[in-house]
Amino acid sequence: MNNKKWIVAVFMFACAVVQAQTITWNEVAPGVWKGIVGKPEAYDLLKAAGAKPDITALGRIVKASFPLLKEDIAGKVTDGKTSLRFPLDKEEQLYGFGLNFQTVHQRGKILELHVDHYGGKDNGRTHAPTPFYVSSKGYGVFVNAARYIKVYAGSGVRKDSKHPPVSKDRNTDKSWSSRPYSDAVEMLVPAGGVEVYVFAGPTPMDAVKRFNLFNGGGVLPPRWGLGFTQRVKSLYTADEVVKEADAFEEKGFPLDFIGLEPGWQSKAYPGTFAWDTKRYPVPKQFVQQMLDKGI
Repeated sequence: MNNKKWIVAVFMFACAVVQAQTITWNEVAPGVWKGIVGKPEAYDLLKAAGAKPDITALGRIVKASFPLLKEDIAGKVTDGKTSLRFPLDKEEQLYGFGLNFQTVHQRGKILELHVDHYGGKDNGRTHAPTPFYVSSKGYGVFVNAARYIKVYAGSGVRKDSKHPPVSKDRNTDKSWSSRPYSDAVEMLVPAGGVEVYVFAGPTPMDAVKRFNLFNGGGVLPPRWGLGFTQRVKSLYTADEVVKEADAFEEKGFPLDFIGLEPGWQSKAYPGTFAWDTKRYPVPKQFVQQMLDKGI
């Protein structure tokens, strides 16, 4: 192969591996914009949910324009993986990404959004991860991908960014920091493309409202779902649960519902969803007994 052919071959290979693109944003509902990077997969979260946007309710929220500079948002497909980059101001705080137990502040974190048992760390591996975050500046971002997503929530720095960190010598400069200012939220989706949605504010609450209404608006939970909860130990028997409920009543403590750990099943992790007949010999009778107590 001569030099010209070799150069052409290398160029063609590079184009096939890395495909950077400008994202075109289309307003798909009042205050909600969709952008597409690469070729999104056929199966995604919105299709799985099957919800329809409540356009009427969305139209009642105060009108707002696209909340970010579009040229600051980047998408790129590399080796079958999609990377996304959203701008982040210096004083901006981030919230969301699903169920967290330790903090509501997500800036500076590295998360892997992965449905998993909570392991004591807010690292994205949790019971209910969600690829949606809200900014203190009053906008929201949703990545519509049913994949484990890696999130760098203002934790990575780049030399080619708009606001690169100042280079400092760790050995001689006492102001050196292992976590310098990062001007972006970056996400890596292991797919050849993805849909991305941006929700306008003007407040964080408005962005959350738009996200909720875009997903159908949800329903009010039952009254007991907003009440006082007690969760019993995994291997409790029906009699022990009843005694627990009686103790609440004796002490005058409010109690609306009791949560049974997976030990109520014949096998747990993975669950059978069948009552353990040793601990709960007559499930129907047990449930009725609880209902009679108002639980």
